[in-house]
Amino acid sequence: MDAIAVVELNSSELKSKLEEAGYSCIGCTTLEECKQAVGSNDCKLIVIDDALTHPQPSELCSELRNESDFQEVPIVLMGKEDNLEKRLQSFEAGFDDYLIKGMVSDSIVHRFQRLIFNKVANDQLKDQLQEARGMAFTAMSNTSDLGVNIQFMLDSHHCDNLDELGMLLFQTLQHYGVSGSLQMRSHYGMKNMEANGMAKHLESNLLWELRERGRYVDFGRRSIMNYGKVSLLVKNMPEDDPGRYGALKDNLFSLLQGVDARITAIDNVKSLKLEKELVKLMTGRIQQLMQDMDETYQDMMKEIATVVEDMSERIHEVIVVCALHEDQETALEKIIESAIVETNDVFHKFFLSDSQMKQSMRSIQSSFETQGDELTPRQMIQLIREFKGEGEDLSSAA
Repeated sequence: MDAIAVVELNSSELKSKLEEAGYSCIGCTTLEECKQAVGSNDCKLIVIDDALTHPQPSELCSELRNESDFQEVPIVLMGKEDNLEKRLQSFEAGFDDYLIKGMVSDSIVHRFQRLIFNKVANDQLKDQLQEARGMAFTAMSNTSDLGVNIQFMLDSHHCDNLDELGMLLFQTLQHYGVSGSLQMRSHYGMKNMEANGMAKHLESNLLWELRERGRYVDFGRRSIMNYGKVSLLVKNMPEDDPGRYGALKDNLFSLLQGVDARITAIDNVKSLKLEKELVKLMTGRIQQLMQDMDETYQDMMKEIATVVEDMSERIHEVIVVCALHEDQETALEKIIESAIVETNDVFHKFFLSDSQMKQSMRSIQSSFETQGDELTPRQMIQLIREFKGEGEDLSSAA
């Protein structure tokens, strides 16, 4: 049953009407009794008699309003005088209404109920406003978190190594107010680090041992989050705030997904650089072998030419003493000349093939030396066409 605190009001008829309306009247004579009545009961209204002398009604109202528990409770002054000046004084003193004792009890009860209903409505509105404010703060927080995560994704594309990526993640974690340890496992090594860039042995071992224990490993205020090639140990999770706890997990996990994707990209870039360096070394090695083979073949061709020429001279010397008739000598000389011509043709074909191979190797070596660490798609297509022998001019290609 709702209660009404009555201070020095001696009206049995009014109290009876209030009780019939479902209210219990609590009689009070001092400020402390009013506080006790409101604190120990579901008090909806305070009624003060204007005849109160110690303290004065205005002083009692002022003292009640100074108390946080009474700021929202309606306070009514019951007086005998029905004039505008008295009403203005009561409102200035802080009373919510001024009623005349001579009014019909039913009318007074209705006025009390109206004040009580207004208080209930104000309380409901206040609760709704607080809920709306909480939802607004949550929405603003979520929007802010989303913006921070998007900015991290954009900035991570400029990280060329694990150190830069790790420091960027720790800068982002400052927005969430968390501290922790990070482990990134690349194909080319593992990186453990704290916010200061250094690593801690215990945390590093813990992250390594629990890297395959599921996405989340929670113990107290600490939580390990695993995704792919990255693990994060958060040391100060807000376990006393379940809503923030869950939102923090979701946001941090999306950051780890971005870190994992960037680690894969860094690995791919490094693999491509290593592959290119390997091809460059192999090309240089093949070019050196070709040069060595070229010198060997040149020496061999010179020796073969010398042998053929020497053989031709010796055959001519023998022909003179063989007493052959003219037709036989002519036929034999033609055979010798044909052998010399065919030998020269073989040498010429070899020179053409060797020249083409040298040109291709020089093109590859020149591309690696002049283009630095990257070949454009256009240049790679040009090299492929040269290897295929197409030799098409791509200067006008799109």
